[in-house]
Amino acid sequence: MGNFIYDRQAEIIHWGASVIGMDPRSDVHAIGWEQDGKIRAVTLYDTFSEFDCFMHMASDGSRTWLTRAYLYTAFAHPFIQWRKRRVTVPVPSKNTDSLRFVRHLGFEQEGVMRHATKDDDIVLLGMLRENCRFIPEIYRG
Repeated sequence: MGNFIYDRQAEIIHWGASVIGMDPRSDVHAIGWEQDGKIRAVTLYDTFSEFDCFMHMASDGSRTWLTRAYLYTAFAHPFIQWRKRRVTVPVPSKNTDSLRFVRHLGFEQEGVMRHATKDDDIVLLGMLRENCRFIPEIYRG
C-alpha cells in the first residue's frame, strides 16, 4: 500500500517537474503518491482561472501508482475541491505515450499550439467535469 502526499509541496513539485521536464509556475500545487518511502507519482496543477486549471501527471514508470484511488484524488482536487468546470492538459505532440494515456483517461483534443516549444507543438486536451468518470456522479453536474 502507499500514501498520498499533500504536505511536502516543495519536494513533490520538484520531483514532478523534473520528471516532466518543466519549470513549475508560481501558482503550482501538487499531490503525490509514495510507496515504500519512494515517490511514485505526482500530479501538478497550475495556470488557474475561475473555471479551469492545467494538470500534469508524472510517474516513475512503474504503473503501480495508477489506481482508481489515485485517479479519484487527482480529479477530485480540480472538480470537487476547487469546483473547476474543466481541466486542460498540455502535451508535446511527440510524446505519443502521454497523448494515448490522457485520451484513455477521457481527455479530448481541443487544439494545437504550433511551435510552442523549442522543437515541438503542444497538443491541448480538455476534460469537462460532467464527463469525468473518476469522480462520483453527484459531483459531475
